[in-house]
Amino acid sequence: MVSKIYRLFRILGAGRNKHDKCKNEGNLKFRHMLVVTYGRSGSTLLQGILNGIPGVCVLGENGNVYFDYFMIWKKLSELRRKHKGALLPKNPWYRIDAVEDDQYFDYFKEFLTLFIPKAPGVRCIGFKEVRYINTGEYLEEYLDFLQKVFPDVALIINTRKLENVTKSGWWKEKDAAESTLALREFESRLLQYAASKANCFHIQYEEVVENGQKLRGLFDFLGADYCAEDVALILNTPHSYAPEQQHIKNLFKE
Repeated sequence: MVSKIYRLFRILGAGRNKHDKCKNEGNLKFRHMLVVTYGRSGSTLLQGILNGIPGVCVLGENGNVYFDYFMIWKKLSELRRKHKGALLPKNPWYRIDAVEDDQYFDYFKEFLTLFIPKAPGVRCIGFKEVRYINTGEYLEEYLDFLQKVFPDVALIINTRKLENVTKSGWWKEKDAAESTLALREFESRLLQYAASKANCFHIQYEEVVENGQKLRGLFDFLGADYCAEDVALILNTPHSYAPEQQHIKNLFKE
């Protein structure tokens, strides 16, 4: 048990040396990585797997704070267009258009870096979030915004069989039919958005735990080497606050 914990520690942040069995170095294709999903989709487990890739740091949830940034940027953009040329102090909208979009994006991106460990070798950063479903009519526009804030970004669309989602966590307290309808509509919009974009990859929770070709395909998509031993260890490590697989429950008992 101690040796497993030690190996997991090395996989998830302590780095590797030349004697490690699985170097998993790869040639990462992206500078940023976002997991786009909803609650109880297995996203924390996927987050763990992604953080097992050297050079990658995928943070946890942030309460969808970037949607607040999006709304700020959207409002400012509208005002800039409406009051363009407000260059003199006598104008009531003085300098509302003084800041360019790229400057806003740099400012918003800087917020993320505050939480990134100051570790050598981190080449790809990002986060996972489960509250995209709360963006309503702005979903697609918001995803476009995130790709401007985080250039060279991989969008990993994470879903799960909805009959299992609605039986999990807080979803159990809601009407299953209504939740299924809302989640299905959200999934449809996500997948339609991702269909024509080369930087998007869709994977289901069931495909993650299966640890088969689809998960290997995710590693290929990211430009990361797949190490079966590392991935298996992460898959068998408790993630989130209510793991539902029996073998994971047993680990908690240990």
